Amino acid sequence: MEDRDDVAGMERAFLSATRSLLWALLRSGVYHAAMSSIAVPVLLVHGDRDRLVPVAAARAVARRHPAWRYVELRGVGHVPQLQVPDLLAEHLLEWLADAPEAPDSHRSAGA
Repeated sequence: MEDRDDVAGMERAFLSATRSLLWALLRSGVYHAAMSSIAVPVLLVHGDRDRLVPVAAARAVARRHPAWRYVELRGVGHVPQLQVPDLLAEHLLEWLADAPEAPDSHRSAGA
């Protein structure tokens, strides 16, 4: 963050480039295909002040996947693990306690 502060307009350029990439992925269908292929329990956490990924995008993903748990953090941006680590940990621990077992698809037959 400090390195980027040295360059005038860097934050705006970074946000613009990242949003452009995200929209390209959305339009191509790659993003939705990847999200639909997830076969394990999901905790989707999003800050309502995220300037990188619009909160509307997270809400739309949560609507498409009602089995996922969606938590929206008020007043939090893109990095809740740095901004509100204790609150994030509370949500994560609660979710882990309630989460169903994931399919055992990553183990080999001999394990």
